[in-house]
Amino acid sequence: MRYEVASLIISPSNVSLDFTARLNRLKVAVDTATVEEVLKHLDYAGVIPECFGRDSSEEMLYAKYCQALLARALRELGLKARSILDRVGAADVSANGDDYSIVGNAKAFRLSWPPKHQKDFNVEGLHKWRKGANFACLVCRLYLWLAVSLSASP
Repeated sequence: MRYEVASLIISPSNVSLDFTARLNRLKVAVDTATVEEVLKHLDYAGVIPECFGRDSSEEMLYAKYCQALLARALRELGLKARSILDRVGAADVSANGDDYSIVGNAKAFRLSWPPKHQKDFNVEGLHKWRKGANFACLVCRLYLWLAVSLSASP
């Protein structure tokens, strides 16, 4: 699934489009995926393909894909969720249940460059971005947390 997403991001038909158009194509792909496909996406999301240049538009699109996938997963759990495209000073996703609200931040990292510091996760920022929401969550791959734990070991 990860290679399919990478191919969608770097396909010649998408590269000629501006960032917003490329992002919209990714969101449509996530929003129209079946539940089984969403589960497959969740198995592989969060790891940035090495074929994307560092700090490139492709890397940013992949991060936005992870954001759209988080919103879709929350919708599958019965929440009213949406991606927040305003990236500065805001969480990635907001969702509402019957009697609670939540904001979330989807994290994607390169395996060749694991997060090593708390700032990589911006937990303090996520708390500030709650803006009245009952809960905040940080979503990333489980083994990345393991990588953080191992890198902190003596």
